[in-house]
Amino acid sequence: MMDARELIVVGIDGSTASLAALRWALKEGVARDAAVEVVHCYLPQTLTDLGFSTPHELHTASAIMVDNEVSAALREMSEVPQVHQCSDSGGPAKVLLEKAANQVMLVSQSASTLLATCQKNTRSLNSSRAQHKHR
Repeated sequence: MMDARELIVVGIDGSTASLAALRWALKEGVARDAAVEVVHCYLPQTLTDLGFSTPHELHTASAIMVDNEVSAALREMSEVPQVHQCSDSGGPAKVLLEKAANQVMLVSQSASTLLATCQKNTRSLNSSRAQHKHR
């Protein structure tokens, strides 16, 4: 269970860019004294996945990948933030946006994901301000 301090959400997929995002998010977590939630989203990708892999096997493979990448990144650091690892079934855009709702930061290898998050958070903030103003 994570405490109530700031939370940085970072999505990884095993690519070089996502692992760079992971390392940056971990360093930012230390700098901000924020927890970091590392998320991998998985869906069946091939006919083999669909025909021969159970949801449990897909989840297990995802969780192992996340653990390996987080462990490798943390070994490079002298100071580490609190880290929560998560493997979720679903498309990355939907899962990451849900996880990052009301959090301090979403780190992604994709600028379009970050833009969508900023736009969503801005709309939410504006809506909250409007509701507060009318009270």
